[in-house]
Amino acid sequence: MSVTEAIQNDWANEPGVRDACLRVLQALTNEEKRLDHYSFGDLLRFAAEDDQKVVARAVMYLANPSLRVLETCLMYEFRGYFYDLPKEEIQHYAKGEVVYHPELGQPLSSSEILVCFAPGVGLKEQAAR
Repeated sequence: MSVTEAIQNDWANEPGVRDACLRVLQALTNEEKRLDHYSFGDLLRFAAEDDQKVVARAVMYLANPSLRVLETCLMYEFRGYFYDLPKEEIQHYAKGEVVYHPELGQPLSSSEILVCFAPGVGLKEQAAR
């Protein structure tokens, strides 16, 4: 079953989420200059949906392990550039523990951690079709 078919089946009774998923998928698949990472704002724009809760449900669905259209990433800033948090720091973040800046060794506040989304394996498989 294709990703599009899965979305249509899984969200048949919720057309707002279904359509948001399909629009995000289409935008990511058709994007000429595909980015390495997307913000929630980018995905909100792709979804063309005013209700952020609908788009949040769509994004969570697209990032689920069975579809893997999107991968959730955590990033931090260092000297004007953004970098992926190392896996061990992501584990601390997931447990609600202190996360340390990889270069500086100082604790990062939650406002210094950027949640973003990267194209996942499922998106790459969909684009190849």
